Amino acid sequence: MTLDLVGDRDRIMLRHFSANDGGNGSLDLKGNVLLAAKPAPAVDMTVRMSKFQLVHRDDAIAHGSGDLHLAGSFAEPRIIARLRFDDASSICRTACRPAYGISM
Repeated sequence: MTLDLVGDRDRIMLRHFSANDGGNGSLDLKGNVLLAAKPAPAVDMTVRMSKFQLVHRDDAIAHGSGDLHLAGSFAEPRIIARLRFDDASSICRTACRPAYGISM
């Protein structure tokens, strides 16, 4: 994991944040927060995922990729995202029974 964060008077700039999931997946984040914006602080952040592990359980695994953009004020944020599941699997180690009386 790497982080490059800078404060400049009324602005916090996240120049770069990156992390991996311990495998082949990566997550990158960059952007800034303008603290003096009116009527509330404003944000402009971009997140990029590549084959990032979204679910890691004994019975399920999933990886995803895509981009997410967070913009606007804290009072009225806007999120624009293009995300996809690269793969997902579920493992049934014991006799799989329907839950809550639902049969398939």
